[in-house]
Amino acid sequence: MITVRDLVVILFDLDGVLLDTISSLKQAYKDVAQYLGIKPPTGEALNWAVQVGPQKALGELFPEEDNSKAKAVFNRYWRANIDSVSCFAGVTELLIALSYRKVMLGTVTSRNSSDTYSLLDAARIRSYMQTVVTWGHYRVPKPSPACLTVALQKTGKPPNKTAYVGDQAKDVLAAKSAGVLAVGAIWDVNASKDDLRNAGADVIAEEPMEILQLVTTGKISNRRQ
Repeated sequence: MITVRDLVVILFDLDGVLLDTISSLKQAYKDVAQYLGIKPPTGEALNWAVQVGPQKALGELFPEEDNSKAKAVFNRYWRANIDSVSCFAGVTELLIALSYRKVMLGTVTSRNSSDTYSLLDAARIRSYMQTVVTWGHYRVPKPSPACLTVALQKTGKPPNKTAYVGDQAKDVLAAKSAGVLAVGAIWDVNASKDDLRNAGADVIAEEPMEILQLVTTGKISNRRQ
């Protein structure tokens, strides 16, 4: 349990926190394999791929193929699935509640700006994001705090009034380095509570609406913490 004073900004990772994109991403990798006429990646390989991102994953999953060709095929199948991506249960309600309380909201992601805005539009939550930071703004991967440094500059608010909600250890490490509250989110089945704790998460949220407690009571209280 951690007490937070005067929290006015909450920033969210995109994939695995706001949006349930994992199944669509995995399907895109399978579609690439089918298009290329090769054996589809194993479940373990797909779990790894969604963690590291397409830039690295495509080269490892399809090493015999021309990287530009594999990337083009992946992007084609992935964009075909964008409209089917939705928020996790409870996320939209959380954003509405936080907006009502005048909390500044934003997303910080390693995606490019085009895909980011397409996903936010598809999930109908773009209007809640007052700050959007994408790969083009910083180009240094987490756990570097560069992405959050940019976000803090955009919001104009200090780190001690800001929280970052992420589902991976690198999100927590970036938050800690940036001096913001590190909130580990585990409502995605791929998130690991142990990994988030070991990375130093200040608090773990098992459901989206628990984030609201940080604003209304200054703490998250969960019997399973």
